[in-house]
Amino acid sequence: AGRAALVEVLTEEAFQRTGSLGAALADGIEEAFSDFGLPWSVSRLGAHAYYTFAPGPSRNAIEYRAADHPGLRALMRIWMANRGVWESGWWLGPTVSVAHTPDDVRRYLDVFRGFLAAMT
Repeated sequence: AGRAALVEVLTEEAFQRTGSLGAALADGIEEAFSDFGLPWSVSRLGAHAYYTFAPGPSRNAIEYRAADHPGLRALMRIWMANRGVWESGWWLGPTVSVAHTPDDVRRYLDVFRGFLAAMT
């Protein structure tokens, strides 16, 4: 199974595709923040996008804690889960896997926008 995963699933093409989907996800989150007038930011690394409730990314743990809103994050996570979207972890934000498709990214962004619309 390990060999099959490394040779047949986790290919260079798969990583390029997930990187592109991750960029589309991060771009969509940034666009949503802008559209709803929210001064929040998105950090990205490959297939991973992470948003913070601050105008720019945190440079250290102190800035991160000052910008975080656990209650809002919990509410957002529950909203998303109740609409069929599960994020990989409380602190991780959305991450695209090799199994995700462009439709999955659109679905995430639609539900995410729905939350922002209900909140603002």
